[in-house]
Amino acid sequence: MKNTKKILLIAFVALLATTNAHAYRWIFTNWTGSAIILQVELLGSSNPYFVYVAPERTADFNWEVGNPRAGHCLGAIKYLEIKKPTRDPLLTKLMYNKVIVNDKVVDNNRMLEFCNSFGKIYERQIANLRFMPDDLFNKTVANLKKAAGTDFGAKIVGWFADKIKESSCRNRDIAVARDDSGAIGFYTLAN
Repeated sequence: MKNTKKILLIAFVALLATTNAHAYRWIFTNWTGSAIILQVELLGSSNPYFVYVAPERTADFNWEVGNPRAGHCLGAIKYLEIKKPTRDPLLTKLMYNKVIVNDKVVDNNRMLEFCNSFGKIYERQIANLRFMPDDLFNKTVANLKKAAGTDFGAKIVGWFADKIKESSCRNRDIAVARDDSGAIGFYTLAN
């Protein structure tokens, strides 16, 4: 029985450590009431990737296995709020020049050029990803620590859990919403 628990514990820790080791996916849902342009930068890459997200819509940064970007972890998130999409000069210019077509960014390099050409008027903000507690994850970790059977085993489980719960090398669902002061925040579960 003890060996079975140890094997299960090792298998679970290995699963947590290797989940989606080859491809990551970040899904952003826009609850701000404004349109936003999201820019994601990957760790180990200097290329920006953009997506336009209308209010109450979802954006999916997903690179399939085999794509050279698939194995990179999430680096910086930058965003640009567009409060009045129908009258916004940057958005109008981006659509006219076919940088955004059918609400999709088709050319990341041209998007970066356009955003930079507008200067401080359209300065992208750096998002601070806020990790919210995940009760199920925390309960699972607590149960695994008990199942480890030793203080050392519990410490190993705790160490892996701490590394994983706020890792940038994980799939994440990220809610983009306003806080009580009206500022835009980026929220995800710590799991």
